[in-house]
Amino acid sequence: MNKPHKSKSMLNKLISLIFIYCIFIIVVDRSPYPEQTYQWYQQQRLEYNLRCEGDTEWLRKTSIELIKQESHDPLIGFSLAYISPNGTLSTCVSGWVHKFSELPQVTPTTAYQFASVSKTFVSDLILDLVRQDKLSLEDKLVDILPELQDISYNDPRVRNIRIRHLLEHRAGFDRAKIGVNDDMFEPQPWCPSHVEKLATISLQFNPDERMAYSNTGYCLLSRIAEEKYNQPYQNILKIRYHLNDFNNFDFVTDDIGLPSQHSAITKLNPDYNYEALASVAGLYGDAPSLALIVYNMEKSKSPNILTKPIESWCNTSVIKGCHGYMGYEYSPSPRLRFFWRDGSMSTVSALLVIDNKGGVMTMLTNVKRTSGQVPQLVKRIYELRLQE
Repeated sequence: MNKPHKSKSMLNKLISLIFIYCIFIIVVDRSPYPEQTYQWYQQQRLEYNLRCEGDTEWLRKTSIELIKQESHDPLIGFSLAYISPNGTLSTCVSGWVHKFSELPQVTPTTAYQFASVSKTFVSDLILDLVRQDKLSLEDKLVDILPELQDISYNDPRVRNIRIRHLLEHRAGFDRAKIGVNDDMFEPQPWCPSHVEKLATISLQFNPDERMAYSNTGYCLLSRIAEEKYNQPYQNILKIRYHLNDFNNFDFVTDDIGLPSQHSAITKLNPDYNYEALASVAGLYGDAPSLALIVYNMEKSKSPNILTKPIESWCNTSVIKGCHGYMGYEYSPSPRLRFFWRDGSMSTVSALLVIDNKGGVMTMLTNVKRTSGQVPQLVKRIYELRLQE
């Protein structure tokens, strides 16, 4: 006798649950917070998916900081690697290669673009020429490149640009001022193939007057390397750093040339001239391989990528207060010094951190960070390292 009553009761409960679920969906859909809710869900998934190898606890904590860092574009996946002063490798990876929660997962061998971290290789090449006495930091640009000799200049200050100015972003180019001076991202840039056009431009400030980040200086440095090595820039790097010994480590050219496996590189921007970008943002590879190459770089005799310019304007207690011959130096405490540089493009964010103890950390992701987020992360990594 109670059976129909029980069935009706169960049906009513089911209808009530469906009704409550529908109301919940409507409320969430009309809520101003659905995006934040989904980002929170992504963060939880990434933290759950986090896979670390090695005994470096601060690297795991860095991964958590990266996951929880607020961003307009939430993370899909990332790869961190650290080589300790004694050469021990630790890694932390999380997430997925192309789409959130869809296989394959990121592994330490997953390749990403390096963006401006590629400039590290230009610095090392030039400083090696200085170590060999084939260049001087005080050499003038116009005295080195044959294209720039025996011509008149629209702006005579160009004649005063020295090697160290180019390395330190103090040559007079300011990419914040829109114009011809920083056009490596244009379809037909003048650098590095037509550097004689330098004679037609005007600098934004006197060389050595101040620091202003610019791709132009590093593009010109790659042209200097070509002149001294008498080889194309890409060939120089492949030979000097044995790039063919590494899997999925090469220059970006076009979509067809990208690796088909173990790659998180998204579709390339067809408007970019990747040949011109080779020196300033053209490399790709995996985090451990990048860390290993830089680990060997920084062991070079002085001047090397960690050499600090003897300049009164350098303030190492400020996150971007001192740019050396490769990147920024940061050391608010006498106990630890960081040398770091980052890179960012439309779907890329990369970070390189070298400490004065001889360790190298690399971070690669396929989501762009805002201009203030990476320095904020560097500060947090510094704090974590001080707690060791």
